[in-house]
Amino acid sequence: MPWPAKSARPVRPSDDPDVVYDDGGTGLLEEARRRFAPRGCEISCDVKHTVWVKSVDGRLSVGLPRWKVGRHSVDELLDSVEQRLAR
Repeated sequence: MPWPAKSARPVRPSDDPDVVYDDGGTGLLEEARRRFAPRGCEISCDVKHTVWVKSVDGRLSVGLPRWKVGRHSVDELLDSVEQRLAR
């Protein structure tokens, strides 16, 4: 029986609360915390180094994969998150 393709396997965060994920060295996580945490947004990072910003009311989460940092400045990315959260 063949093994399923890697992309078919779901990526799940660890159930271990001691595991802390980072942004892969992009600096995006720290900048997002600096900009959105004072407003009450929840900032987290997943296994694939995607930074997630969850709105204060929890109805919307915006993901910022690290590859976008190579194409846009951190300020541009955070501005786009701010616009999406304001909708």
